[in-house]
Amino acid sequence: MHILPALHKLEQEIPSESLTIVGVHSGKFPQEKLNGNILNAIERYKITHPVTNDKDYILWNKYGIICWPTLVLINPNGKIVLISIGETGVSKVIQFIKEAVSVCPPSSSHSANIIMPIQTAVNAAKKTFLQYPGKVLYCNERDTVFISDTANNRIIEGNYLGEVLQEFTGSLSSPQGICIHNQHLYVCDTNNHRIVRFSLEDNNDMEIVCGITGEQGGDLVGASQELNKLLPVHGTRLPFH
Repeated sequence: MHILPALHKLEQEIPSESLTIVGVHSGKFPQEKLNGNILNAIERYKITHPVTNDKDYILWNKYGIICWPTLVLINPNGKIVLISIGETGVSKVIQFIKEAVSVCPPSSSHSANIIMPIQTAVNAAKKTFLQYPGKVLYCNERDTVFISDTANNRIIEGNYLGEVLQEFTGSLSSPQGICIHNQHLYVCDTNNHRIVRFSLEDNNDMEIVCGITGEQGGDLVGASQELNKLLPVHGTRLPFH
């Protein structure tokens, strides 16, 4: 799931006649192999490319896959030109794909010309006011509840009557953990790989606290330099929920 933002970025940057992305889901546990659960995940993570359920590990074995995730790049002639294992090398794979696309002419028999008579999970899913809420936080001082409405990319503040008092949106993408400190709402902005904060008095006042670049860290230290800048400012450990 961690490489989905990178794949989504590729889909936006490279035309469909030059690149087709197909997800192959090889579930590890029995519940991960059920079509209903896979459709649920497709809707939750807003996956737009086709996904096949490789529940019997047929493709897994044919391609010699040994771990999740594995990226396999196939050229227009059906030949494998690159296999990348793990998450840390995704940025290099993306660069390789861009260079390969620049020298590989689009195929006339490309799958973009084939219309598949299927209904996507995004269209089939039942729409509700909240979409896959990730976290909830009760604020005693305000007697309100804050909800991470994750799939709708927003934080909602509501009261015990179920009324929405205000929304915090900004440019959030799949927000998760939230906490309140010194009249500010701190949010783990998951897909943007950053922590932001909003003023509780002005929901349009958003500031990036950590993760300025918005890119997933590739180091094995945990982005220590940026986090070291964050901690002394607030002088306390923020209890994210």
